[in-house]
Amino acid sequence: MQEFQQRFNSGSLKFDDVTNRYGASDRPVFPMWVADTDFPPPEMVNHGLSHFLSSHFGYQQLAVTAAVSQWHWRRGEYIDESSIVDCCSIIAAMGIALESLTRPGDKVGIFIPSYGPFFAVTEKTQRKICPLTLDISDGNVHMDLSSLPDDLSAVLFCNPHNPTGRLWQRDELEALAEWCTQRNIPLICDEVHRGFIAEGNEFVSLASIGEAFQNNIIVLQSPSKSYNLAHVPAAAYAIIVNQQWRDTIRASITRSHLFAGALARQALILAYDELNDLWLQTMEEKISENRALLTRLLHNSSLLACIPQSTFFLWLDLRDYLNHVAPGVAADYLFKRTGIAANDGADFRSPGFVRLNFATSGEVIKHVGELLLTISSNK
Repeated sequence: MQEFQQRFNSGSLKFDDVTNRYGASDRPVFPMWVADTDFPPPEMVNHGLSHFLSSHFGYQQLAVTAAVSQWHWRRGEYIDESSIVDCCSIIAAMGIALESLTRPGDKVGIFIPSYGPFFAVTEKTQRKICPLTLDISDGNVHMDLSSLPDDLSAVLFCNPHNPTGRLWQRDELEALAEWCTQRNIPLICDEVHRGFIAEGNEFVSLASIGEAFQNNIIVLQSPSKSYNLAHVPAAAYAIIVNQQWRDTIRASITRSHLFAGALARQALILAYDELNDLWLQTMEEKISENRALLTRLLHNSSLLACIPQSTFFLWLDLRDYLNHVAPGVAADYLFKRTGIAANDGADFRSPGFVRLNFATSGEVIKHVGELLLTISSNK
């Protein structure tokens, strides 16, 4: 596997849009914002897609259900193929689910912080955002279900959590699923970042918890993050056990032409091949090394808001270093002080924080860690 891709002047959003977003810098620039990795996809995917593009241009019938079911089975999860619905993207599927299962004006619970498009898709479907605050303290992220209002019509959730890297435990997932089941509302969960779990931790999918909860759960997944295929993008899919919900959502996806295209389906089928499991394991080891190095360097620093147990994100708290807290200020401060381009916390409804993407080379991570320590030491 190629170690690292330097992608300046390649059309890469992550690298080539830094100046537009953050301004010019007289320092070396480290693009660590948008959520793709600096490692190329598996060779099998590259070669397979090249062959596909050189030989197929008409309409194609490509089913992803077998590849999806087998990929989950190899991870100890039994997914009935009939419950799988493909879509062009996770956020498109989330929007369709909200439109299909709730009404305009309904309240949708979203934990703060959370992935920015959760808020956008809720607003675009004319639903009301109901912020649910996560407690970030003692190096961990805590979810308090007792504070959830009873008038929610749906909950949008992220497992593992983006941006903090929190890996939810089975009892926490079951408690949230039970809460939603008791109120008969959908729990719509994005699990796209499940590919990178810290050593000593175990990922639990909402699709694998108790059968009593499955009628109220929709799990959304795609190989785009784990296999670095956001540029295709690879097909997304929903796992929906509730047949009535599944039929309604599938019909809406078809009616809106939001199903995955042939190239996207082929990308998923290639990525999910068993021959790429070793590639993914190698990637996970590289990401784990970077995570361990950064958390070790910043362990005694107030910058580290919490210890990530998964994903390739670090959630940093810059509030003590800023003259004032407002959208854009934290990312601007970090870039001007260090040349590190990170996502501003306001993107996740948490100004004063930044999300750092550490899916890059170990050499870059060492340098970035040293730069972050200069901020901490000069407080």
